[in-house]
Amino acid sequence: MFAGSQFYGIKRIFLNYAGLPNFFPFPYAVQHGWQATSTDFELDGKPPAILVWSKRIAGTYKQDKKDVKIITVGSFYIYVNDTENLSKGPKRGSILIVPHSSKNVKHKFSFDDLLKIILKIPEKYKPVSLLVYYLDLTPEFISFFSDFEILCNGNIDDQNFIYNFNANIDQFHTVFSDSINSATLFAGFRGLEIIFYSLQTEIVENSNIYFTDSYFEKSDKILKDLFSTFNNKLLISELGFESKLSKLEMRKLIIKGYFNTIFIKNFIYELFKNKRKNRFTDLPNP
Repeated sequence: MFAGSQFYGIKRIFLNYAGLPNFFPFPYAVQHGWQATSTDFELDGKPPAILVWSKRIAGTYKQDKKDVKIITVGSFYIYVNDTENLSKGPKRGSILIVPHSSKNVKHKFSFDDLLKIILKIPEKYKPVSLLVYYLDLTPEFISFFSDFEILCNGNIDDQNFIYNFNANIDQFHTVFSDSINSATLFAGFRGLEIIFYSLQTEIVENSNIYFTDSYFEKSDKILKDLFSTFNNKLLISELGFESKLSKLEMRKLIIKGYFNTIFIKNFIYELFKNKRKNRFTDLPNP
């Protein structure tokens, strides 16, 4: 209903943690991935509030005077009850997170340059597997890197995306990444050693109205500052562990959202919109 919760099974993760049925709607917008600064994406639909990861990111929303209530609860990832599936067997080699695009922002980089980076990785980190976002899993990429194991977590609508991610990275002892991002933080939390590599990327297509030049400039500055101090303490802080809610607190927060007038109005609107849509789609063909 509101931005973010429909991606990667996030709604189900929060509802499961709170002990609520999976079919319940979610009454808030959600920060669905790590970000350096605030965006207007989560403001779509004028949500009652946005659930964000950390006090730092909450501060950027307030600094940018976003006209919405901000609630810091930590990343959805810290609410995943998947520790019992954590592989305790021997780890093999490393996994390299390939720079990824999004639905509206297409990134480009040299396959040759990435291959050179992979080939320079020391023997103790081999074999190297590649973790690729589904939008970048093109025939050209698959063909060029056919000598390597290529892994994918599923698409943005896959309710098991995070569990697939865990199953993929749990096989390895090290993760290589070109940036601080969701996957890097999650892998570090999962116990993998993080090693950053440098690869020149460029945006070749940007139809996302929220990712402006000023947004990228601000993000780059914050990223530079975070890179200079990156350690395990920063990782825990960016995932928002200090703001994690108990199961009872999460249940109360979600149920409270159901009584918000903004949620009620949106819920009724969506209900009637879907009912009308179904009424027309159920008509027999002439």
